[in-house]
Amino acid sequence: MLSKLLSLPTTGILERFSSHVATKKTPFYDLHMKFGGDVTDFCGYYLPIKYANSDIGIEHMNTRKKCTIFDVSHMGQFRLSGAGREEFMERLIVADVRGLSTWSTKLSVFTNYRGGISDDMMCTKCPNHLYLVVNAACKEKDWNHIQHHLDLWKQDFPALRIEDLSNARGLLAIQGPNAMKVLQRYTNVNLAEQPFMSQRHGKIAGVDCFITRCGYTGEDGFEISIPKDQCMRLGEVLTRDRDVTPAGLGSRDSLRLEAGLCLYGHEINDESTPIEGGLKWLIPKKRQEQGGFLGDDVILQQIRGERPLRFMRCGLEIKSGAPAREQTAVYDFQGLKQVGEVRSGLFAPSLGHPVAQAWMLPSHMEPGTELKVRVRGRFQNAVVREMPFVKKPFYRVPKKMAAKKCCGDD
Repeated sequence: MLSKLLSLPTTGILERFSSHVATKKTPFYDLHMKFGGDVTDFCGYYLPIKYANSDIGIEHMNTRKKCTIFDVSHMGQFRLSGAGREEFMERLIVADVRGLSTWSTKLSVFTNYRGGISDDMMCTKCPNHLYLVVNAACKEKDWNHIQHHLDLWKQDFPALRIEDLSNARGLLAIQGPNAMKVLQRYTNVNLAEQPFMSQRHGKIAGVDCFITRCGYTGEDGFEISIPKDQCMRLGEVLTRDRDVTPAGLGSRDSLRLEAGLCLYGHEINDESTPIEGGLKWLIPKKRQEQGGFLGDDVILQQIRGERPLRFMRCGLEIKSGAPAREQTAVYDFQGLKQVGEVRSGLFAPSLGHPVAQAWMLPSHMEPGTELKVRVRGRFQNAVVREMPFVKKPFYRVPKKMAAKKCCGDD
């Protein structure tokens, strides 16, 4: 079974998501050129790996210690409106959408009928619609998946309407411990009152934006949805700030790996269930008991221990030697039996040594388990570690502010 799962085709991050159609420019393309961005085709868009007079390690540490901005306009932005939208989404994702408070944002996954993960995504409950952000590589697939089930369940949900906002809006992430301080200089939203994983609608430098407190780095920060024709103006305002520097795809990948976050198509895919992907925590107790989403029979059986796990996503720490890259074989400590495969791996700038995420046999997934990885034909020592490798506290609204009622405009 392991050999079959590990034979799924994978390549490097850029090759995996390179496009076979004409590459598009994001609304921030001119900003990338201004700062000497080393651009490449990523998910069909020109995006920078890094910027001139910088490198991935510098951009990584600027995010960990200061504040950086990332162009994430390649992501899909959808709006689902109409009566029954929350019930409909609960059939497609594992979140308790009806239980979300207004303006709350939830990380979740689309599942398929086999219990696999079709994509990971963000769902925000706005007063009159659901705002969805999906992965760029899965944008068309996710749109078709939603549209197919709107047609399939049309009798149950005749009033629902899905809109693709992706071509009308850009998406900019501002990340790092100074992100709130910097962004507060330009917005009328009181960011100190905005909890982690929530959205506000307000102005930034006079531009109407959706401001979601979230990110993909393990740091505090915000993802800002901006009207397309205002993206460059807002981008230039933020990059003129003395406390902001731009960062590219390379550091975004190293930051998310240190934070123990998944990259779709690598640590999770159509074949891996949320449980095998280490994402059981995404399924609230109510949904673990009641199900109601695609593939719930497989997933709930795994939760109850009635169906065996084929593998588990685990963290690996490699204290010395070269990074164990994707598709690197993982062996038991004696080096006799393959017990897993690396799905992502690189040098962790915050730690000073390589880390990786791997699919491991359940027999070798306990933290502290000593292993071997075969890199460039030689064995190196590795050990299973709990993730995240670099842990930062999520932002919490001060108690004196927490009692204030959340508000915003739809």
